[in-house]
Amino acid sequence: MRARPISCCFSGHRPGKLPWGDDEGDRRCLALKERLWNAMEAAYEQGYRHFICGMAQGCDLYFCELALALRQLHGDVTVEAAIPCPSQAAAGGGLRL
Repeated sequence: MRARPISCCFSGHRPGKLPWGDDEGDRRCLALKERLWNAMEAAYEQGYRHFICGMAQGCDLYFCELALALRQLHGDVTVEAAIPCPSQAAAGGGLRL
């Protein structure tokens, strides 16, 4: 019997709360993405196989992109989208549905 996969969830700040805003080429954003990648690789090594992404603009989508990249390296990784409610966009800049 296979062991139940361990899940990792992530949600973070939206662009309006980030010092670099929407500029993903900013060195601070690139450094954050590198730290996220390293943490996700470490989580994989510790047995995490299921990654749940918040799907709002900003850090949630950074995590999702990296989870998809991790899945390309390791075929046993699954990625789940936790889509925000439709009214979230009006309340604070979430993903527009």
